Amino acid sequence: MRNKILCSVGGKQKRAVLFFVCATLFLTPVLSFAGQVEGVVRGLNCAIKGISCPIDKQDPVIATERTFVIVTAPGAYYLVPNLDRAVLARHYDENVRLNGKVNQKYKTITADTLQVKRQGKWVTTYSQAMVDQWEADNNSDS
Repeated sequence: MRNKILCSVGGKQKRAVLFFVCATLFLTPVLSFAGQVEGVVRGLNCAIKGISCPIDKQDPVIATERTFVIVTAPGAYYLVPNLDRAVLARHYDENVRLNGKVNQKYKTITADTLQVKRQGKWVTTYSQAMVDQWEADNNSDS
């Protein structure tokens, strides 16, 4: 009789543990994974509307665009929350490649590097290492 009680208690404990493990997995937010996004820098408003605007870097509309995205296909784009709009605006309408943490659910990439295709080669124009180095060079107290 005693063995029967112990086994049933063990079964309840196993079910409780299994329940909490499953609940934890379902409640865990979508994780970001290292990845790469390649596309063209465009304004968010234009990407949402599916049109190509502004026409070029001299178009005054570019000054009114608050957010720039990487358009990977018609109707598909990624936000880059850790890059200032000026960094992306500088590369408007250029082919770019970003490496970093990609979140597929929210269509974002936290960029570690930004590369621009120039004369058939990828040239790094931004990296977190570059920022860290600049800060170290310009914020020294000595």
